[in-house]
Amino acid sequence: MVTPTFRSTDHGPATPFRIHGRVDFELCPPLLSTLAVGPFNQELVTALGKLAFEVYREMSASGPWMELVRFEESALAAPEVLRSFGSVLVQLAAQGLGPKAVAYVLDPEVEGTLLMAPLFAQSFAGAGILFAHFPSEPEARAWLEAQA
Repeated sequence: MVTPTFRSTDHGPATPFRIHGRVDFELCPPLLSTLAVGPFNQELVTALGKLAFEVYREMSASGPWMELVRFEESALAAPEVLRSFGSVLVQLAAQGLGPKAVAYVLDPEVEGTLLMAPLFAQSFAGAGILFAHFPSEPEARAWLEAQA
């Protein structure tokens, strides 16, 4: 059994402006379990971009992999933050570091779920990464298993 390793945007370098939001990664190939606690600002996406290149590179070294992302508190991000996130996804995919599939768990109680779900879908489509979102983790896991 693989021992998971953990990474978080909370452990990155200091930024001139305070990071809003947090993303925690649990690496256990072939699954990357991610916790995203929003709302998110540009500084978070900048930190996430740097960390994602490290994490995605490590995950890709083990072969095909998938990502399960659970959201807590809020999924909200301003349009420019979402554009930056989409750019990070495109760069990761262009380098062959993207996952085989990504499932987001967007509970209806999470702030901004209805607004953000289709916008996240557009970001992943723009990067050519298979994506779906679900209101619960069991549904998301079942979908990921079907993609294996």
